[in-house]
Amino acid sequence: MGSERLAELLRQRISNRYEEMRRTVWPSAGGTPNEGTAVVTVNHNTCQLISFLVFSLCRVLPPGQVREIVVVDNKSTDDSLAFLRALHDAGVVSLVRSRVSPYHGPGLNRGLSFVARRQRRDHIRFVWVLDSDAIVLRHDTLTHAQEVMGHSAAALLGQDGHVASLMIDPAQVWQRSVPPFRRHGEPANAMRRSLRDRRAILADFPFFESEYVLHLGTGTLQQVAARGERRNPLFAWALENRTHHYHGSPRGAERLAVFRQWFDAEVGSFTPENLVSSCLRVGGMPPELAGDIR
Repeated sequence: MGSERLAELLRQRISNRYEEMRRTVWPSAGGTPNEGTAVVTVNHNTCQLISFLVFSLCRVLPPGQVREIVVVDNKSTDDSLAFLRALHDAGVVSLVRSRVSPYHGPGLNRGLSFVARRQRRDHIRFVWVLDSDAIVLRHDTLTHAQEVMGHSAAALLGQDGHVASLMIDPAQVWQRSVPPFRRHGEPANAMRRSLRDRRAILADFPFFESEYVLHLGTGTLQQVAARGERRNPLFAWALENRTHHYHGSPRGAERLAVFRQWFDAEVGSFTPENLVSSCLRVGGMPPELAGDIR
């Protein structure tokens, strides 16, 4: 094993240990029933993609279904912060700026700990982790996922073990005994292994297969390749894998085109003010655009 690889493994080990130490664990249940769902996502230089996600959460899902949208920004250098600050100031999202690490797993940990610190006020039951390059397509997505979580008593709910759309029961998962997300290409692996060892339930749900959620794939990698970030350890891989894969959906490009048509019509000129206004507006995707998206 080369010296660079050994150094990277050492950095990962130190980072993961740090993540375990600084996490805010989920508090014990209080007297008020926990019923809400919070969304946690991480953004790094994907301004337009995170805008798509937030817009879809606000306009596709019925009003009030998501208690809070937490966006952790990992040191973005594009226009993301201007848009996210505007959304934060308008109460659309809660912006958490991570100044420590640009990695996805640690960013998710910042978001989960943020929700945990506010739990006694917000009474969150589930946390829905979404990639910044995910788009919610169906108004019944959250309702169906919550029903499966409740009936199965699952600790985790997702498809293909992917964190692009992963629902968590933090009362089971966000505890000292279970590893947090890792600084790793597959940040939830250690968490899943630990939960399996404890015989917790890891349930399947067809987020992508049934087009509840469209996962574009490689959103951040596209930006790494486009900017020529040769010092980024993922640069070579980004060059080879920057095309959207839509998580295997054969209609992915078509679904994205339909969504983009609606988004562009609603937002108009892509400015922070217009994005905020469109997210606060009431009304789902018009039937003539939605087609057979339910």
